[in-house]
Amino acid sequence: MLGADNFTTAGGGASASRFEYPSDICIDATTGKVFVVVYGQNRILRFSSAQAATIGGAAEAVFGQPDFTSTTANNGGLSAKSLNAPMYCAMDSSGRLFVTDTMNLRVLRYDNAATKTDFAAADGVLGQADFTSYATDTTAHRFGPLTPTSLALGPNGDLYVNDPANKRVLRFNNAAGKSNGADADGVLGAANFTTVGASAISASSVSGALGLAVDAGGNLYVSDIDYRRILRFNNASTKNNGAPADGVLGAPDLQTGGSGTASRSNMSNSVWIINVLPDGALYVSDAGNHRVLIFDNPAQKPNGADADHVLGQSDFTSSSSRLSASKMNGPESLRYHAQTGYLLIADGSNNRILGFRPVNAGPTATGVTVTGTPQEGQPLTGSYTYTDTENDPEGMSTFQWKRGATAVGGATSLQYTPVAVDVGSVLTFCVTPVASTGTAADVQACSAPSAAVAAAPVDGACGSAAGQPRAIAPAANLCSAGTPGPVSSAGSLYTWQCQGQNGGSPINCQAPWANAGSGSAMVVLTPTNGWQVDNATISATPPTGADALDGATFPAGVLALNLSSGTQGSDATVTLHFTSPIPAGAVYMKYGPSPDGFNCQGNACTQDHWYELPASRVAIAGDRLSATLTLTDGGLGDHDGAANQLIQDPGGFALLAAPAGAQAIPTLSEWGVLLLSALAAAFGLRAARRPRF
Repeated sequence: MLGADNFTTAGGGASASRFEYPSDICIDATTGKVFVVVYGQNRILRFSSAQAATIGGAAEAVFGQPDFTSTTANNGGLSAKSLNAPMYCAMDSSGRLFVTDTMNLRVLRYDNAATKTDFAAADGVLGQADFTSYATDTTAHRFGPLTPTSLALGPNGDLYVNDPANKRVLRFNNAAGKSNGADADGVLGAANFTTVGASAISASSVSGALGLAVDAGGNLYVSDIDYRRILRFNNASTKNNGAPADGVLGAPDLQTGGSGTASRSNMSNSVWIINVLPDGALYVSDAGNHRVLIFDNPAQKPNGADADHVLGQSDFTSSSSRLSASKMNGPESLRYHAQTGYLLIADGSNNRILGFRPVNAGPTATGVTVTGTPQEGQPLTGSYTYTDTENDPEGMSTFQWKRGATAVGGATSLQYTPVAVDVGSVLTFCVTPVASTGTAADVQACSAPSAAVAAAPVDGACGSAAGQPRAIAPAANLCSAGTPGPVSSAGSLYTWQCQGQNGGSPINCQAPWANAGSGSAMVVLTPTNGWQVDNATISATPPTGADALDGATFPAGVLALNLSSGTQGSDATVTLHFTSPIPAGAVYMKYGPSPDGFNCQGNACTQDHWYELPASRVAIAGDRLSATLTLTDGGLGDHDGAANQLIQDPGGFALLAAPAGAQAIPTLSEWGVLLLSALAAAFGLRAARRPRF
């Protein structure tokens, strides 16, 4: 208990251990420090975790005042340090404290509140443009007069703030990142940001909005004191402006108000604070009936459902106030202090904070994580830390893996190995901690989603093109698995690499150049005029059906080349590469029809025959290891002789036989050469002795 020395004496006064009219409590989950909002003294007291568990414990710091005995509203003037009737608070997992500074018409944000010093300045403000402004309005960035009062944080950092004067609840998405005076992102109770909400009861009105709470599923609960009811808005962050509620407690339906008479299902018009605690239950501070009602699994309750438990009264129909260890007078706020296991209740009119030990609190699971590589076929392991306030040992805790938001059938153990259907999805490990004795909690805790599951690794594998002799670089069937890289050509080989996928290993692949006579060769097409290589082969002899070229040999082989898709009637440029030099004296011989005069006359030129491709169309490299041909669609070098976007080129470098009847040049023996040299010398001496004129 805080604020008093025993359970039969009320608190009061202003010091580090005494206060008057506390209105709310917030707890830093990391340090266990407790923040008590003292509405009646314009200040906030911070207690260490240990002092919070001590009867009459002393605060370690104060906000809103320069010392523990001062209580002046806006002490030192309206500023980032001052407070004027602070009412309620909310705290996020990063230690940010949000406070409704009610009479200053603003919400203050204190970053790292557990370490701030006395009279610390706030770090941010909503409802006002800056820390010294004071304005009221019905807009997205202002509150009505004498508001705001209550606030609550959603699981995604969304801050809900009630604005009773404007009969609405504002939603600020990612409140921690909002700049001073920022606009709200959504509104409930009113159709838009510039309209005051309706006073008449309905499913969408929040005429007397006061207490706010958000559960782990993002469902918002609003205490509407005008009609003695609590409204539930499912998935509130996704609601459109002015959306209707989805359920109600304290009243039989969404169109009817509650009676206010103390009962299991009714509540007074003084429900200042409501809260959803870690056990998942909704705790309702029914100040008018001097009690706290507890609704288990509130999101599943039907309209007008009964409460499951009560604190402060011996039954659901009693409503008297009293000063004792089990009674209270006008309870305001309530929070759960995980470090001690106490339920802390601000007993407002008795000027104290009561600590109730819950009846065997259920276990919790924290630090839920997934280890391993999220990849098909690679096992993942879920882990967590089991905690139970009463040290009840762990029983048969249950596990569930989820693909996205959907439970994976049969995946109910600590380990799970992703399969093909998981590829591209995120996986989550969830645990429901169960104690073997005491209370077995049904609150599921889940890990953060994994990265998207990757497909299983695939090693690269060479395709059917590997090992097959080719005259042109292979373009298809390079890999039977994996992704092919570029094809290179050197040293009589085409080479490429099949890259593995999803971390698989690569493999190097190769194919030899096609055999060409006694060597090998390859074909490269210059990419002009749209020409493409359909196929190219090189053989040691002329193609089947071609007339023999008498006495000729083709030392580099005969090329059969088919080109297509070029511009009609245009030239195609083809380069042949050989591993052995083109023999001296070899000429490029073509087989097919030709213009008149190319080893033919007249009609004979339309018939297939051998003819020499002019030197102007055959450029042999200086090292004679390559030659570039110019072939014309429907002209020289085209076998079909038609300008039809197709070029056929049977031909090759040939060494031709000597023409028939040609005489060989006589040769001299060694003595003949000596005799010829002597005769030449004699004739030269004689000429030198002739007289000159």
